[in-house]
Amino acid sequence: MSFLKIGKIKIKEIQFAITAEEQRDGLMYADEPIITIFPYKKAEVRKFWMDNVKFPLDMIFCYNSKILDIVSAKPYDKTLVGSKKPCDTVIEVMGGFCAYNNIQIGDDIRIKYDKDNLKKFLSQ
Repeated sequence: MSFLKIGKIKIKEIQFAITAEEQRDGLMYADEPIITIFPYKKAEVRKFWMDNVKFPLDMIFCYNSKILDIVSAKPYDKTLVGSKKPCDTVIEVMGGFCAYNNIQIGDDIRIKYDKDNLKKFLSQ
């Protein structure tokens, strides 16, 4: 079973965007937000936009299991947003989630992959 732990909060309802297509699409056209994890094998500066995303998001940029930056993104905004530092994981959560749960830069994250998603990630 997959889960995400941010600070003291453990979340079981998550999805992964692992393949190039999944990462390209993200939450575009989704009817409601679901916590989405974008794992990368190589740390790089990553930029995202909100084209065809109906709801605000907090984007959490991480490296080596630590939060580097948190960026708020507006629905349908085509402005590229991201961290200025290389990251190996990006997590999208509903807008306001980080403030409500007191999630901050420097907090630890932990991701547990289910067998199928781990296999998919390793094969990329």
